[in-house]
Amino acid sequence: MKIVNHWCSRSKTLVCTFTIFIFCSSAFALPKATYSGSQTAEEENSQENKQSSKTLNELDVVVTPAPVGDFSEPIKQSRYLFKRNLAVRTGLFFNFNDGSEMFNAIGIQYLVPNNQRDERMVTNWEGSVDMLLGGSPFLAISKKWTYRPKETFRYTFRAGGALSWAADEQLAAFVNYKNYAVQGSAGIEYWVYRGISLKAEADGFIGLEIISIGLTVGGVFAW
Repeated sequence: MKIVNHWCSRSKTLVCTFTIFIFCSSAFALPKATYSGSQTAEEENSQENKQSSKTLNELDVVVTPAPVGDFSEPIKQSRYLFKRNLAVRTGLFFNFNDGSEMFNAIGIQYLVPNNQRDERMVTNWEGSVDMLLGGSPFLAISKKWTYRPKETFRYTFRAGGALSWAADEQLAAFVNYKNYAVQGSAGIEYWVYRGISLKAEADGFIGLEIISIGLTVGGVFAW
């Protein structure tokens, strides 16, 4: 009887030991399975990345940089961006010194550039020579104000001094104060294409012995 009891107690001990062994084995097996699963996922991601890189290399994508250059004066520019110009004009001058005389005239004007960037108005110095057919030419230096300088229509005003150079006086005309006059003008310029514009202008000259009015039209060539 003692033998049977002893065997039963040992059997119970073996069963308990086996149960504990199975439980521990299962507990230690779970992390290993989880780690194996995560390792498999990492390997799959690595393979996908390699395939993506390989696909991009096969495509051979070339990124072209944006062109760099000076586009201040494009072929179809939308604004007048020129700073200097040479104008040629023709018209009629009316002198009221002794009675009234009318002369055909042709003139040249040069606009001196500056670095102003005002959108509403810019000022420049301008020199001009107007040849009166049958009369004395006018040499003038004036300050010019241009309103809306970058637009298609530009309004201009000038104020300065002029010299009526009599041909018979030659260089003596420069020292004769009666040949000097105050000049003023108002005009409009219309931008046609690139550096080409059309202009119309009215000039007035007033001096001690000079009263003259000029009405002219012409072309402006800018660069």
